[in-house]
Amino acid sequence: MIAWYVVMSSAILLLASGFSAGDYKQDDKDQLQGHWTVVSVELSGSKQDEGEIRRLKPVMVKGSEWTAPTGDKFTFKLNPTRSPKELDLQAEMDSKVKTWRGIYKLEGNTLTFCRSQGPEGERPKEFRGGEREILIVFKRSGK
Repeated sequence: MIAWYVVMSSAILLLASGFSAGDYKQDDKDQLQGHWTVVSVELSGSKQDEGEIRRLKPVMVKGSEWTAPTGDKFTFKLNPTRSPKELDLQAEMDSKVKTWRGIYKLEGNTLTFCRSQGPEGERPKEFRGGEREILIVFKRSGK
């Protein structure tokens, strides 16, 4: 009888604390980790040439670091509670931290990211490569 109470108490505690099997869900930062190949780029309303896109290196996301296809390194911050979700890239330039404000969506192995073309620009409101905006679509690489 005592063993039954111990088992039941343990089961209730595990369920109450949220540690049941299969309940772990990765957050967006976890899902962004890895290599992302550029599939398409739209810059200020103009789609970029496929040959140029194929020459771009993948984006690498590790921890809070974002390495762009150009090799430039940024840190990033997410706000997945907003609609659309927000992703800001930050880098130090001229002894100041500059921010490229953006929005993103994750759909399976596809990442769509739209950001201001330059630092300190306005955050896009929708996923389009409008004036002073860059729209980039990535596919997860096998790396």
